Amino acid sequence: MTERPVARRIFLTACAVFLLAGLALPVSAQPPASATAAPAAQARSYDTIDGHDVIVLTGRSSPDVTETLSFDRATGLLLRRVVRFRLSMGRLPLQIDYADYRAVGGVKMPFEVRVTDWSTISAAKFTDIVLNPALEEARFAKPAAKRP
Repeated sequence: MTERPVARRIFLTACAVFLLAGLALPVSAQPPASATAAPAAQARSYDTIDGHDVIVLTGRSSPDVTETLSFDRATGLLLRRVVRFRLSMGRLPLQIDYADYRAVGGVKMPFEVRVTDWSTISAAKFTDIVLNPALEEARFAKPAAKRP
């Protein structure tokens, strides 16, 4: 496996922040009456990641998915997310490590994200993060119809 860090400038909307953090996007402010409560995470252990003391929370987002979140005990920032998918061939892990947190618009954002799965490792190092940038209306214009 080869790791190739890439320096990038990234523009994030609120939705992208949710996706980067691995959080589900809210469908609406009011859940349907038939919705059940979200599964509770349980504190499982204390550990150390890259010299940081962490508290490890484990929970299930569905019957076939177990998630483990490791938060820095000193700062409360997420350092690692491990998702284990249960498939017919066994459990497949996906690990996401977050580092180099900096304040962007009053919110701490990771400027280094490393994703490791069962076959690849990818790393992204961001040089700049801009939250909710102004976008020109032309980006949302409907393309002209192609004529035969």
